[in-house]
Amino acid sequence: MRRSTTPRPDGAVQGTRRAVVALALVSAGALTACSSLGDDLPGQGAPQIPDLDLPQAPDPDHTDPHGHGEIPTETGPTTEGNPYSGETPSDWPNQAPVDDGVVTIGVLDGWAEGEAVTELWAGVLDEAGYDVDIQRVADPTALYFALENGDVDLFLDAWVPNQQDMIDYAPTAVDLGAWLDEAPLTIAVNEDAPVTSIPELAEHGEEFGNEIIGIEPGSGLNRAVRDDVLPAYGLDDIELIDASTPEMLDRLEEAIDAGENIAVALWQPNAVYADLPLRDLEDPDGAFGETDSIHVFSSEDFQEYNPEVTNALEDFTMSLEQIDSLLSSIEDARDPAAGVEAWSEENADYVDGLFTER
Repeated sequence: MRRSTTPRPDGAVQGTRRAVVALALVSAGALTACSSLGDDLPGQGAPQIPDLDLPQAPDPDHTDPHGHGEIPTETGPTTEGNPYSGETPSDWPNQAPVDDGVVTIGVLDGWAEGEAVTELWAGVLDEAGYDVDIQRVADPTALYFALENGDVDLFLDAWVPNQQDMIDYAPTAVDLGAWLDEAPLTIAVNEDAPVTSIPELAEHGEEFGNEIIGIEPGSGLNRAVRDDVLPAYGLDDIELIDASTPEMLDRLEEAIDAGENIAVALWQPNAVYADLPLRDLEDPDGAFGETDSIHVFSSEDFQEYNPEVTNALEDFTMSLEQIDSLLSSIEDARDPAAGVEAWSEENADYVDGLFTER
């Protein structure tokens, strides 16, 4: 079931699953649609998203370990600056209707795995006859506010426990379970490297130039390697090289093509695992800490009005190999919708089984 993209009186946009609107949490607490991408605009880039007026400024030294960006440092929601801090839902601004006949999925800009599974489920639900809006949000905290307020029905990219501070901003949101059990931080090497675990780098460091190629300076992943992993295994002679994600990936591909050993700071899910022969080094002492899992969250009343969708999402799981290959398909297509469509055709049995009427 599809509907044409038409502006609402309040300036928001509703339409088919291909209508993607950019949202920002403004000072009044409203989620404002900034622009849309429709079927008639193929290949257009993501809309520009204004800065968000968030409850507190993120600490530049406290970033998401997976390179997704900054995360708040507080352990829970505060009333100051929180537009949804009223004692009852009636005190919150722009309270959305409980059921407007549209399944609204929030997605964070630049979070590749979230964009991939959101596009996957938008297609599945569209085929099942649902109207789906994908709403793009620039900041995780704003998305959890939207989930709590009912402006967003679903969020498919909640990292637990990494995002617990932000999840606390949506205390009535419902955890529908993990679709990916393990989303680890790791040090990866070429598949034919002479090591299988991190502590072995102490004896074989020279074969890797005594360096590990990192991503952006100040990222949580780099900090975890430098502050936790290297000291835990006494790797005093190994240097973490601050780079960028594109530079790290370029150097990784160049080294493997040249038959050279290389060690990089990496995370999963990641398309590079489907593209290059890699090996994650074992972390026997757990220096990276607890491994995240990726969950689906729904707004409080979503299950009441959409029990079939809720049941399907509770059963939804993917393996690392599946999500990595989906991400690779999207990269190859240079477009999420086209990449998901191609991957879905190659994995038709799996996709067809994601949603069945009960």
